[in-house]
Amino acid sequence: MDTAPTPPEHWQFDHLSLVTSSPADGTASVLADLLGLRPGYRPPFPFPGRWFYNGDQASLHVIDAPATLSPETTATAISHIAFRSDASLNSLLPRLNATGKPYRVMRIPEQQTVQIFVQMNKELLIELDVPASADDPSPADY
Repeated sequence: MDTAPTPPEHWQFDHLSLVTSSPADGTASVLADLLGLRPGYRPPFPFPGRWFYNGDQASLHVIDAPATLSPETTATAISHIAFRSDASLNSLLPRLNATGKPYRVMRIPEQQTVQIFVQMNKELLIELDVPASADDPSPADY
């Protein structure tokens, strides 16, 4: 009996995250205004920030974290780009390990979503969001 191959996961763009050393410079707010995004709910992360929504989707995340920016960096920089899938964490872990890329797994506070942050290279951090499952290895909490 032939078994049908498992279809590949469908990944979709989820959000862009900016980090700013100076919220007053207005870059994130101007971008949100240009895209017609509105401020909205943000989970209780242990660091300051804001989320801007396109309808029900939080499409722009802003982290107010001056300590993360070096003096050579402008007031606002890209933190990471995120994608979302219905894939399971357990199905991704072997593939992540095979890449040799460093990554960390976190659970979003008050949500059943697991975030996998993959450091692709010095400049590029990718976030992969998948649903939390009872059989997942325990991700770290914020």
